[in-house]
Amino acid sequence: MSMRKKSWRLTAGLATAMLLVPAIPSAGVPGVALPAAFAAESQGKELSKEEAIRRVQNYISIPADFKLERASYQGPERNPFIPNAAWSLSWTGKNDAGIYVTLDAATGKLLQYSRYGNETASADQKVSEEAALEAATKFLEKTVSADERAKLSEANEYKMASRAYSSTFVHHPFTFTRVEDDIPFIGNGFHIVVDEKGEVLQFSRTWYEGSLPAAKPALSLEEAQEKIAEALPSLVYTRTSSITGNYNNDPNYQLVYKYQIGDPQFVDAMSGELLNYTGKPTKKAKLQPLGNTIAKASADKLITKEEAQVIADQVVKKLPGSYRSNGNRGSGATSGPDGVERRRWGFEYTPVQGQGKDQESFRIYIGDRGELVEYRKDDYQPIRRGGAGSSDQTVSWEKAEQNAIQLVKALFADRLGEIAYNPEQRSEMNIKQRLEQDGAYTLLFGWLKDGVPVEDSYFRVEVSATTGEVENIRTDAYELEGIQPAKAKIDQEAAKKLEEENQTLTLTYFLPDPYYANQEEQSSQPFLVYRMVGDAGVVDALSGKWISFEEVSKAQGPQDVGDHPQKEALELAVRYGWLTVTDGKLEPDKPLTRGEAAQIMARAMDRMEFHRRSYYSFSEEQVKPYSFDDIDSKHPLYGVIQKSLQEGLIAKEGRRFEPDKPITRAQLADMAARLLGYGDILNKPEIFVPAYPDLQKIQVPAVTLLHAEGIEFVGATAGKFAPEASVTRAEMAQLLKDMLELQQSKQKN
Repeated sequence: MSMRKKSWRLTAGLATAMLLVPAIPSAGVPGVALPAAFAAESQGKELSKEEAIRRVQNYISIPADFKLERASYQGPERNPFIPNAAWSLSWTGKNDAGIYVTLDAATGKLLQYSRYGNETASADQKVSEEAALEAATKFLEKTVSADERAKLSEANEYKMASRAYSSTFVHHPFTFTRVEDDIPFIGNGFHIVVDEKGEVLQFSRTWYEGSLPAAKPALSLEEAQEKIAEALPSLVYTRTSSITGNYNNDPNYQLVYKYQIGDPQFVDAMSGELLNYTGKPTKKAKLQPLGNTIAKASADKLITKEEAQVIADQVVKKLPGSYRSNGNRGSGATSGPDGVERRRWGFEYTPVQGQGKDQESFRIYIGDRGELVEYRKDDYQPIRRGGAGSSDQTVSWEKAEQNAIQLVKALFADRLGEIAYNPEQRSEMNIKQRLEQDGAYTLLFGWLKDGVPVEDSYFRVEVSATTGEVENIRTDAYELEGIQPAKAKIDQEAAKKLEEENQTLTLTYFLPDPYYANQEEQSSQPFLVYRMVGDAGVVDALSGKWISFEEVSKAQGPQDVGDHPQKEALELAVRYGWLTVTDGKLEPDKPLTRGEAAQIMARAMDRMEFHRRSYYSFSEEQVKPYSFDDIDSKHPLYGVIQKSLQEGLIAKEGRRFEPDKPITRAQLADMAARLLGYGDILNKPEIFVPAYPDLQKIQVPAVTLLHAEGIEFVGATAGKFAPEASVTRAEMAQLLKDMLELQQSKQKN
């Protein structure tokens, strides 16, 4: 027995003796007190709502000012990936703070816990790594049984297979991996994140409750090493946010070598077969494009509804038969992580032939850059997962597949070299499951950039299982625009060597994720595999270097904030994605440019509820781009600035925007007042009494309106606003924090 497991068993036993709560009779042993965490296992019934709340309060401390917002019961029929029913509970506090808990309704075990808000700490409050580990250990002792704790590894002894925890704050993540017969069960165990104040911020439990196979592999480590050499990572474009964890505002892509779901990456310790992430035998297969046509580079010119109609008419001509246009049938818009708004228009078409019920119409949706984003039958109903499946299957999967590919080829005839079909969906299990869940066949296609797959860029094609007709194709291909084509500097074999330098082939237990494995039941039995374990990461295909998720995670938090006067505001702005951290630096005292201010305001607009127009209430004037002499369509901030203009956050005046010039306090006040919804009266200075004597006439409305709302700029005094002074990133963060608090106070009233 290892010293590691001995120490856990000793502390587990002591903790069990110390964590007794008021007596709850156990089965067969009247009057014996059980730990609160495990008493429910012997009750033989599920917890009531009140019992679930009390159980949570035994695990964690709920602040007195937090209010219970939700307590919902979820059975396995609502979530097929949990073995038992669960209680989902949440509490809310001040300043957007919240506590979220998932509790096993049968055993009372804590499954997940997370807390948000109130995460900042002064320099003297920050705890060391050792103190954070002590806090994590105590939390385990309070929430996990002694038997389970005795089977855990040391903290972070085995790195998780997925991307490491990433945070914009200085946090301490710990993974305690389950170990049985000295074999790690990667992915089974507990993950705990402790914040810089030493408080547990997140907790998650993943524990297979069934029996494990005998720890007797048929394959030796040496034999497995020969087989694993054949498992090579794929070259893909992946979102940079999947590496950094910065999902708020990082729309970029990066060329890397990494394993995809279907790639061989494990060796079955009994059969010697190469397995993919779903636990199935597999061979390396390259996605093949549907053709060789490549669309011409877009001029990135925003189009009008009339121009979109012309494009839609051209698309329809690619289809067999004749159709008449019924004109525009609605529009909409979405805003991506970069703050850029994407608009779309729908146009209806009806076959010329046929009358009455045989006359089926459909819609073509065109985006504001001229791209086809959706094809939809008029009677199409969006899929509702878990709903009743189709009982009238009359069309085979092969026929549905043929029809889907045929229509995709027709609609995207000019882009077939950029589209690949994923044929790995053909398994009977997959087809049956999709029919039962969706009532239709669902086929996946994906985008390629210069022949390289773009990760997670799949679009769905829905085919009726009754008629075999394609009912819906939905794709937002605009994400390809942000990818800068590049050529890999190293090959797969070199990437494999880098992996071997940072990871070690290890015998582990493996349980395929049911979500990816398409299992009919909650899970299959675990089995033994050899897999690479160590520093989780990917290979940069351009630099030829290993990208460690752990090292990247450490660089995400701002290291230069310290005890800055606007520390709380700065960290709030980082958490919401308004300000970005680069190489661990936030540069709080750096002057803000006009372009940066426009970008930050565009991001904040998605959370600020003061100034929000309906997605379906656009005017044509708002669609037309406003031209500046120094901002063309290729400028990186072009889309953000156009959105700000369309939303009225920037006044449409002048021929130069000067994005690199520092923004003044008066200019930022004007943008803030517009975000508050006061744009219509900012040109009426005569109706305002100036809040500060040093304001010019045109500056009076915005500054005075903010003053009336209780929002003051950092450094403003009764006699001086300094309208022409520059604004720092910290001052911008404070302004946003004040505006957010104003919004929250108005929502309560």
